[in-house]
Amino acid sequence: MLAIGLGLHALMHYNGRAGHAGVTPLAWPSNDTVTLAASNPTLIMFAHPQCPCTKASLGELESLVAKAPGRFEGIILFNQPGRNFQSWTNSALVKSARTIPSVHIFFDYDGTVAKKFGAETSGYTVVYSRDGQLLFSGGITGSRGHLGDNTGFQAVLNIVNVTPTYVSASHVTMPSSRSTAPVFGCELFDQCPTSQTARRN
Repeated sequence: MLAIGLGLHALMHYNGRAGHAGVTPLAWPSNDTVTLAASNPTLIMFAHPQCPCTKASLGELESLVAKAPGRFEGIILFNQPGRNFQSWTNSALVKSARTIPSVHIFFDYDGTVAKKFGAETSGYTVVYSRDGQLLFSGGITGSRGHLGDNTGFQAVLNIVNVTPTYVSASHVTMPSSRSTAPVFGCELFDQCPTSQTARRN
């Protein structure tokens, strides 16, 4: 019983331990892969195609799409460590991501774009306003691999559902404050996250 208790404690600690995040720029960083949407906030989720924890992040993203249809531009950027890792582009997680309506899928060779946005953990999500200002950074799950109410999801939902105030034909006022939340997932640049998770569990 003691061993079981210690095992459960270790598992709960692992599931509740937030991942690392780098410094996310306050203004949209230029890159050659993804572009800022012209009329709505842009949401980017950085994902590892073999991270089992990220299935929950995709589930929460799908819920965001359902609860705020047409209110944001959704992008999932999968890390791909080199152009020869073709199996990564056809993983079960990638196939699942392709079923989320209105969300665009891209691959980030060698994590070049992720590093520009400060993403270091799979599931890390950023939201930028149409004029390129950071509105949110962090995760949209409450713990590793678990769906359910959490502060990150609610923060993003509030941001994208805010009623825009049209100051002029070319400008939309968005919330001035930035929100953050812890992110839970595998290391984004880990080449074998599945085995890492198995050993920890």
